[in-house]
Amino acid sequence: MPGIDVSVQSDICDAVAQWQDAFLSETSLKRYRRACAFTVLLGLYTGTRAGAIATASFERVEGRSWLDLDGGMFHRLAVGKAATNKRQPPVRLPDRLLAHIRRWRRLGLSREFVVEFRGQPVAQVNKGFGVALATAGLVGSPHMTRHTCATWLLQRGVRSWDAAHYLGMSERILLETYGHWAADYQRGIAGGRRRTRPDAELGDVFSTAYNRDQDLAVAMRNRDARLARRGLPVRSLAAVLESA
Repeated sequence: MPGIDVSVQSDICDAVAQWQDAFLSETSLKRYRRACAFTVLLGLYTGTRAGAIATASFERVEGRSWLDLDGGMFHRLAVGKAATNKRQPPVRLPDRLLAHIRRWRRLGLSREFVVEFRGQPVAQVNKGFGVALATAGLVGSPHMTRHTCATWLLQRGVRSWDAAHYLGMSERILLETYGHWAADYQRGIAGGRRRTRPDAELGDVFSTAYNRDQDLAVAMRNRDARLARRGLPVRSLAAVLESA
């Protein structure tokens, strides 16, 4: 199953805002949006299931997953909980995400728990996420962030064994479900252009420098698609300045 199309993310954000404005006070609205944003970021960067994100704390507490900010590790299996078929191995936090989380804690946005609402850990964000998706004409759940992470890992050339262990699933399941998104999928049969850069390591997946050209191209396509949906012309910055 593919992840969330980047081109519709802005529409989802708009839908969340419209729905929240109708039901929440200004203060609660900011906190709610923050909790949703933190959950989505952890899901996209680590492919962690929403349940493990909701229970995550900054201390090793019985019954909760926890983050070691000094070592940069996310221990996804709750302390004292037996492992199940839904694997939850520890995952190293990408540098960019780790910097975000350290800043959240330094500013007091996350105190005891990574994702908080009014100082308490959130139980789930399924309802708000579902309403936002429905308003945008989509169907899904917070689990889509896990699908998106798996898709990105393979699209950017990470080795399947590394990606499977990072996500906490078997390599067989990864390839059966997401294998067609791999950068080298059927390349030996279909041919095509050779890669002009080395295969990605896990640390490269969320690296700005490694993915700069590809990310800029995607961003420009998404910008053009948003303008087209709204019936606006595609203009260069120079043209905008001239007309100002």
